[in-house]
Amino acid sequence: MDKMIPPATAIDQEKNNGFQAAFKESSTSSITIDDYPFGSRSTRTSGEITATIEKDKNVNWFVTINDSYFDYSIPALTAAGYKPTGPVFLNSAGDGSPQAFQRIRQGNFQMDTVPEPLNEQGWIMADEFNRAFNGQQPFNFVTKPHLTVKANVDEDGGQNNTYDPDNGYRDKFAALWQVQ
Repeated sequence: MDKMIPPATAIDQEKNNGFQAAFKESSTSSITIDDYPFGSRSTRTSGEITATIEKDKNVNWFVTINDSYFDYSIPALTAAGYKPTGPVFLNSAGDGSPQAFQRIRQGNFQMDTVPEPLNEQGWIMADEFNRAFNGQQPFNFVTKPHLTVKANVDEDGGQNNTYDPDNGYRDKFAALWQVQ
């Protein structure tokens, strides 16, 4: 059985819907969804993980929409006797917290994350404001998803526990804005 931890916002709901669709296509996976508020993850996640393990000794994947759930999962997994290298693995559709980068790097339960490129998104946001203030059409740039795993955890800013694409976006925006 695979376990999914709940969505908090509309974008998180979209991630959740994508997970469900993917699992429905699998003939070898089943999925259980916990539904509790994002704000209660610090008080509920450990208990939810423990309850899931007690109910199904074959659970081997936990999937969530935010790395921070896993901050509260590992104590429960460790208390249940699981080792950081498996058979239970943690997969996250995002945010790319420093703790997630460390867990991936160390092989401490978490296999991957899909981190947000916050610096790049900040430059994109500034560009969209510049466009709006100057009566230009929005650029509507969409950042490409990036899967961070142990093999690439130290690339594109990962050595600093963040995701910052090495695609020259700063230089491109500076040239566009004619900034010296």
